[in-house]
Amino acid sequence: MAEKITKRAYARLGLMGNPGDAFGGAALSLTIKNLWAEVTLEPSSRLIISEPEIEIPDWASLDDFQKHIRDRGYYGGRRLMIALLERLMAYGKKTHRPFECPNFTLSWKSIIPNRVGLAGSSALLTAALRTLITHAHYEIPLLDQVDIIWKTEKENLGIPSGPQDRVAQVFEGLIFLRQTKEGELQVEELDYKTLPPLFVAINEITNEGTEIYHSNLRERYLEGDPVVQEGLRQLNDLAIEARGLINAHRGAELGPLIDRNFNIRQSLVRLNPSQEKMVLEARAAGAAAKFAGSGGAIVGTCPADKMEAVLSHLKSQGYQTFLPQVREPHR
Repeated sequence: MAEKITKRAYARLGLMGNPGDAFGGAALSLTIKNLWAEVTLEPSSRLIISEPEIEIPDWASLDDFQKHIRDRGYYGGRRLMIALLERLMAYGKKTHRPFECPNFTLSWKSIIPNRVGLAGSSALLTAALRTLITHAHYEIPLLDQVDIIWKTEKENLGIPSGPQDRVAQVFEGLIFLRQTKEGELQVEELDYKTLPPLFVAINEITNEGTEIYHSNLRERYLEGDPVVQEGLRQLNDLAIEARGLINAHRGAELGPLIDRNFNIRQSLVRLNPSQEKMVLEARAAGAAAKFAGSGGAIVGTCPADKMEAVLSHLKSQGYQTFLPQVREPHR
């Protein structure tokens, strides 16, 4: 009898180039063990997608309902699972290897904060894909897994995004990726041990979905806005420069690039003031910092002997802080 299967995928930190990857550029990303999404599959007589308690539409009051929407948005994980199954079956048909497996019950949980730019939805999809292909004994090349997850969000669900999150979460570790103008993905695994000391700070009160940031930028990009075009070119170049420093074992020099990455982002769009404040507070404490994704979480670096003071200052502002632990590739 088939056994229960549980798989995890991990939060992603955008270290450099984000959000240039959504427009054909390069990016540098890191997966971390501190925050994860987990999907469990159990054999069953019928195919069941079992929503966790937090997603059941039952609230104590209108205030409770409003807080739920503010914290988690209008959609839960169920639509992700449904869309993924549909995309997976389409992949099987396209590759002439039909995706078939016995019925199951799918459930999930996540400790990745919602809507702070740490790739929580793609982590759920990545973990779900791993459970499904394990259950079905169905092999899919890593880049095809990236494509399935990316297109599930982008095409099935209309979530504007680039491949960065999915590449990082499928490959794991420290990843450099570049998307050519022809759409080809080039992926390189880098040595994360050359990174400088990093920290993460999160402010869930400021959360807003990735579409809030990307939609405006995408519209201006498609219109040929020269400011956007130049900014994205600079972000692309920063990611390539950062890759060179890491490969030369000079990761300690990433701080100024991290600051420049954020400065370019500031020049492209009007940022949420409470999210922008997170970076400014980190800088005031002596660190280099930038958004870890679309906003609500930041990643930064500082000399090891200043880390305690930086974290203490950020905590005094009401932010959650931690030192990220790298999730190494497990294949």
